[in-house]
Amino acid sequence: MQEIIEESQADFKNKGRRKVITRKWVPFLIIGIGLPLIILLILYSIILGNMDISASQVWDIIWANKTKDVASIIVHDVRIPRAISGVLVGMLLAVAGGIMQALTRNPLADPSIFGVSQGSTFAVAIGLAFFPSITSTGLALFSFVGAELVYCSYF
Repeated sequence: MQEIIEESQADFKNKGRRKVITRKWVPFLIIGIGLPLIILLILYSIILGNMDISASQVWDIIWANKTKDVASIIVHDVRIPRAISGVLVGMLLAVAGGIMQALTRNPLADPSIFGVSQGSTFAVAIGLAFFPSITSTGLALFSFVGAELVYCSYF
């Protein structure tokens, strides 16, 4: 009888407590779930497009060297570079955000804290005022230069 009372008291003490995952397993969970998810999304990105190319065709095109087929040209020259650049840009934005948060010691940091966004917008406005027939590439260049000037003024 005493054992039953002790077990019920132990259950009562532990009630409401959840088993906590230790921090050492978090990177393994992120890699174990995130990496396969990224690979599946990259493959899905390669499959999607204006021209209907099935998953089996994409698989054959990736592993076979058919360069004369229109579908293989689209996959090799458009869709794979698009998917790779999307992943790389996402990784670089994450690194840039981490650096910004580390520099400001603020977990909610963004480019507007330093005024980078405003400098970029101001440079685009200057470009449009002085060069009305500027192309979108020129506007992007003005935007980049304006953001760089503001950023470099801090360091």
